[in-house]
Amino acid sequence: MSFSYHLRAAAATALLGLAGSAYADLPPVVAPCSVTDITINAIDCRGFYSSQYLSGNPGDVAVQIEALGQLGFTWDGVTTVTADNQSGLGGVTTLNFATPLVGLTYIGIHYGGGTNSPTPNAGDTTVFYSLDAGAGITSLQLAYGSSSDVKVYSTMPAVPEPETYALMLAGLGVVGFMARRRKQQA
Repeated sequence: MSFSYHLRAAAATALLGLAGSAYADLPPVVAPCSVTDITINAIDCRGFYSSQYLSGNPGDVAVQIEALGQLGFTWDGVTTVTADNQSGLGGVTTLNFATPLVGLTYIGIHYGGGTNSPTPNAGDTTVFYSLDAGAGITSLQLAYGSSSDVKVYSTMPAVPEPETYALMLAGLGVVGFMARRRKQQA
């Protein structure tokens, strides 16, 4: 990994260390989240916290670190699956991802206000989920139509199946055989 990545991670860690117990507590939950808020194998959730906590300011990063930590994920305060962080969703109920989500995945979703909001009377909220994306998904259905932003913190990369390795080795064998045959004919 690059030096700048380590420097940013160290700075985020130091900032949180300096903050001490000021960030140890999460903001109040204005409505309980549920693993049924998304139509995939959600494992656990934290939120709905009253406000937009997916920004990069230090207080919001601290909330993200704490909520994700309670879900079992240690986040460095910097690294995300950048291609799939989306903003300005305009209330869509289907999230589409450029990179397939695979295996154990951690995401944060910010909902704006509105009648089809997790908290219609409370306005903006943020929730964090751990989910099992299985062999890979590229879309996710939301129970609420007030989506605003999504941040993907981690998704397990796809691991090739043994059959894929066998096919690759067979292909290399054929290429080697053809090269040897051409050499003998020359």
